[in-house]
Formats: sequence, C-alpha cells, structure tokens
Amino acid sequence: MNKILLIIRREYITRVRKKIFLIITLLAPLSIGLITMLPVFLLEYSVEEEKIALYDESGIFSGQMQNSQNVIFGTINTADVPYDSLKKNYAGSGFSGILRVPQDFTIDQPGNVEYFSNEQLGLMTQESIADQMNELLRQKRMKEANISPEIMEKLNAPVHIVQADQTLSTAGTSMVLGYIMGFMIYIVMLTYGMMVMRGVMEEKTNRIAEVIISSVKPFQLMMGKIIGIALVGLTQFLIWIILSGLILSVLKGFYSEDISQLENISSVSNKSGDLNMSEMANFIVDLDKLPLGLIAVGFLFFFLAGYMLYASIFAAIGAAAGEEGDQSLAFIATVPI
Repeated sequence: MNKILLIIRREYITRVRKKIFLIITLLAPLSIGLITMLPVFLLEYSVEEEKIALYDESGIFSGQMQNSQNVIFGTINTADVPYDSLKKNYAGSGFSGILRVPQDFTIDQPGNVEYFSNEQLGLMTQESIADQMNELLRQKRMKEANISPEIMEKLNAPVHIVQADQTLSTAGTSMVLGYIMGFMIYIVMLTYGMMVMRGVMEEKTNRIAEVIISSVKPFQLMMGKIIGIALVGLTQFLIWIILSGLILSVLKGFYSEDISQLENISSVSNKSGDLNMSEMANFIVDLDKLPLGLIAVGFLFFFLAGYMLYASIFAAIGAAAGEEGDQSLAFIATVPI
C-alpha cells in the first residue's frame, strides 16, 4: 500500500507543478465568468448612441420617430435643406448619418429607406429603426381602414404556453447545461486518459518500468498512476468550482442592476412574444434556480467513474503499443464515449 501511495505522490506532484496546469486552472474560471456575464456586458456597452438626421421627403415619418436610449432623431426640413448639401455637411451638424425616406414612399407601397453614413449602422440599431417605422405604417394603415388600435390588439393577441410545474420551468436551461457538462466530461476523460497512456508509453520507452517493476507489482504501478492523475483532475475541478463561484458572485454583485433588467426583459418579452430575448434572459436567470451544488457533486461522480474505466483502457493501450504510431489505437477506446 505504501508503494502505491509513493507512486500516487510522484504522479500528483510532478503534474501539479507544471506551468501549463497552473495556467489552465486559473484561466478557466475567468473564462466561465466572462462568458456567463457577456450578455449583460453587451446589454450595457455594445450599442453606441447614434444621432441620425431624418430626411423625410414623403412626410410620413416627420416628427413621429421617437428617440430611444441609443438613437436620437433630428428632423430635417426638406424644403430648406437640399439632400446633396446635407450629405456634405451632416457630420459638422453633429449627425452620425442620414435616414432618407424618398418622395415616392407611400403607406400602401413602401419602398426602401436609404441610410447614408461613413460608418456601418449596427444591426440592432437597424432593426430598432425598422421596427419603429413598420409600427408607424401599421398604425396609419389601421387608421385609413377605420380599425381602432383596441380591435387590432385583440386580433394580434398571442398564445403562450407556460410550464404548470414550476420545478420543471428550468428544463431548457437544464438540458443546455447537461450538454455542456457532458461535453466537458468527454474532453476531460479524453485528456487525462491520454495523459495516462503517454505516461505508460514514456516509462516503457525509457525502460523506467523495468526498474520500477523490480520493486513494485504491475497492478500497484497502474493503480498509482491512475489514481495520481485522477487526483490532479479533482484538484483542478475543485479549484475551478471555488474560483468560479467567487468570480460569479463578484460579477453578479457588480451587475445586479443589469441582471434585474434581464429578469424584467424576460417577463416583458414573454408577453410580447419576443422569444429570442426571452430565451437569453431566462437562461441567465434560471442558472440561479438550478441545484448547482448537486450538479457539481454529480459531475465529479461521473468523472471519477468514467475516468477509472477509461484510464484503465488507455493504460492497457499504452502498455500494448510498441511505438508512438500505435497511439492511434486510442481512437477505439474513444468510440463508446
């Protein structure tokens, strides 16, 4: 038993002291925190404020476009300012671009609206402007057809399906998290399994095993190597869990107002039918509802169970392989995973 502990100690200390282990262990939680809080960051900083000159030759939208948090409209009098002159001097007037509605643009036959600028207009800003213009056109068409907004709202009332059992309301988030955790187990088992195989092959190639076997049994050597590398993986996972919890707690405290906005967006978008925004907001909010402690324990259990099985297979492949080229046999072991 003491010999197995010595082998475990050697495998563990040798691998934990490597720089690549320290780099990956410290960078992974930071990456998880950044990816988790990326939607909040984009919500606050991704869209820059745009001041747009509205040059409406049709007169349909003049004075009716509403400013938003990121877009400010300035209506230009088309009778006083020629379009060619505005194109040359719009930047000097403080505008970032010109939104031109042509004269042949009508309510019944709307055409294209031209945006002129030296910079590309963001996709979210384009969609926001287009949605507002489409809504104004819809209201004008309803008015011409003598349809009241109340009747139109009743006609467009959507149907929503909600989960009756609140304990199952996070099923979508659980499924996504399950796929992510399963993929992580696959990558980790493959990484540490290959580590066992390479270690066996190195000792075999350098004839270290011949010296070691003279003092320990093959079973003791294999168990010491497998358990030692498993402890390396467990150490890495425990550090990841602790650091990830600390980083996410700090970020959630710093962006608590934005996360509450996402919760509001989730409830509002469920009513308005904005499914994409609802899914994104719900995914972030539902993470807090999941039993993350139980998930972590289950992840460690399945990692250890799978690792002990496949590390033994990889060790057997490493012992049977005659040269580096024979490592391709490891592909056979990865198929069941």
